[in-house]
Amino acid sequence: MTALPQISEQDATPEILAIYTKIKIVSGLPMVNLIWRHFAAFPSVLDWAWNTVAPAVGSTAIDLAMQRIVTSIKLPPIVPMDADGLRAAHLSNQARADVGAVVHAYTRGNLINVVALTALRMRLENPDRAAAYLTPSMSTVSPPAELDPLPRIDALDPHLAACICALALHHEGADGYVIPSLYLALSYWPGLIEALPSRLSALYQPAPMRAAQTDVCDLAEAEAGAMLAEFSPPPAGISAVRPALQRFTQVLIPGAIPVCVALHRLLVDAR
Repeated sequence: MTALPQISEQDATPEILAIYTKIKIVSGLPMVNLIWRHFAAFPSVLDWAWNTVAPAVGSTAIDLAMQRIVTSIKLPPIVPMDADGLRAAHLSNQARADVGAVVHAYTRGNLINVVALTALRMRLENPDRAAAYLTPSMSTVSPPAELDPLPRIDALDPHLAACICALALHHEGADGYVIPSLYLALSYWPGLIEALPSRLSALYQPAPMRAAQTDVCDLAEAEAGAMLAEFSPPPAGISAVRPALQRFTQVLIPGAIPVCVALHRLLVDAR
């Protein structure tokens, strides 16, 4: 999303980088989602937003919420790849393991963000609503494994870039320029990118994609309602980020999660 103001990790001040590091450690992720980098572009918003949701992100409650969402999403049947399909996609055992690590990271990251940020959005929409009590039981997560650097779409082979752009158009809100970063992270395996339109064709139809996205939104709101954080007065800059917060929690992240779950079924369950 080139039109969205953001501060990358490379350009972050020490104060912002310290919060990015906390986000990665507490959530057990190797990357910081664009919505957090967008918050950083406005004074005090990143610090306020992270301090508001951090207790939920670091709790066992959110782990259980993520599990319930994954098992409750209604997806069309996804047929795991067989040995011939894996060979055709040029996925060796090592490549399959590497892809699995990417899918795991993006699945976890999207689930954490959709629950925590939906709770944040709901608190902003209903500031007088009583906060839920979170059991102070902290989740134990492994240190995040580093992923390969995310390439720029214009630096990829033109055919591969076109394939990724075509996949992005299956997502509501793509508008011709929003590229889900999951596909860029998977660009190291071009054979897989080329296989996805047919392998996930049942999900990529407009009706199943929209239904799955709506499903995630409903599930996330149900889970977030049980973990609304204590709410300190938001900074003045919060009004500038609320449109993006709404779009990420109701369109972009819920649209990415079904693909993450489908990829897990396609590859992790492969024979």
